[in-house]
Amino acid sequence: AAVTGAAVAAASPGSAPRAARRTPQPVLTLPGDTLESTPGMAGYVAAWTAVTLAVLGRSLAAAPAGAAAGIACGMLMAELFSGIFHWATDNYGSIETPVVGFACAAFQGHHLAPWTISFRPFANNVFKIARAGLPLTGLAAALLPAPLAAFAATTFYGQMWAQEFHRWSHTKRLAPWQRALQRCGVAISTADHCRHHKPPFSTHYCILSGGLNPVLDSKPVLFWRRLERFFYQATGIEPNCWKGDKGAPVRQQALGL
Repeated sequence: AAVTGAAVAAASPGSAPRAARRTPQPVLTLPGDTLESTPGMAGYVAAWTAVTLAVLGRSLAAAPAGAAAGIACGMLMAELFSGIFHWATDNYGSIETPVVGFACAAFQGHHLAPWTISFRPFANNVFKIARAGLPLTGLAAALLPAPLAAFAATTFYGQMWAQEFHRWSHTKRLAPWQRALQRCGVAISTADHCRHHKPPFSTHYCILSGGLNPVLDSKPVLFWRRLERFFYQATGIEPNCWKGDKGAPVRQQALGL
């Protein structure tokens, strides 16, 4: 684990340079984590992109209308799934959890040093998603009819862009075209995602465009509170956003539905 300038500044705030306090350095705490991109990381991203494009092209050729509908529905599902995965890994599990333990620790640790993601190059930021999405997309192409294959491929591939747009929302300096995508609602905006980063981290989980957040977070839907109540009643496990003084109102709202 590497804890750099942020820890030094916290230990001796009087001696830390003014600029260093304004611009925290990245904090890495997970085993094997790095801020470097490697050819292997880029290879996963390139391979998944190629496979996704091939699946979409084949699906559109086989069933144009059905595949187009599948892509449109997949874009909506990609937004929803980004929220469900974010909610689940924020609130449940740990580094010890099978299969998704690293993701649980990464999302929960992100709340402690949210600026770290802004230091990650593109391939470094998304390659773990590409590594998981590549075989899933291949299975979808092999087992599903064209419209459903297009739906699945779009949903899976959207998770890569959700993670990248998440990085943009924490990055101070973006290119004009990146800011334009945020302004027009394609990529989640900094203002929208910052609403999530307020304890107990109980809302604004969708990180692709953020377009579903107002619907899922508001009455009468209260999607996350209903999910939390369901899992609590089924397992007895309380989500992290119910804990502490700031989580008590969230818990009360969920159990009162």
